[in-house]
Amino acid sequence: LQTFNPVVTVPTLLIKSDPHDATKDPRYKGVFPVVPTTFTDSGALDLHSQKRCVDFIVDAGSNGLCILANFSEQFLLSDDEREVL
Repeated sequence: LQTFNPVVTVPTLLIKSDPHDATKDPRYKGVFPVVPTTFTDSGALDLHSQKRCVDFIVDAGSNGLCILANFSEQFLLSDDEREVL
């Protein structure tokens, strides 16, 4: 059984409502961790484990989630698998 370590330092995400001032009224702020994509030993998506990861991150108080962020596994998934996630 692999251990899940959710501690990741993520900078505050600022989406500017005013393109000239990044500090004025950010649309999103807080912690938005990247959700790991989990797989079975055979390489299939492990949706049960995926749900446990998401539940853990939400229960830990995250302000939002980043799914299929700029990590390499997104490029190995089929369109159908990305849609499921």
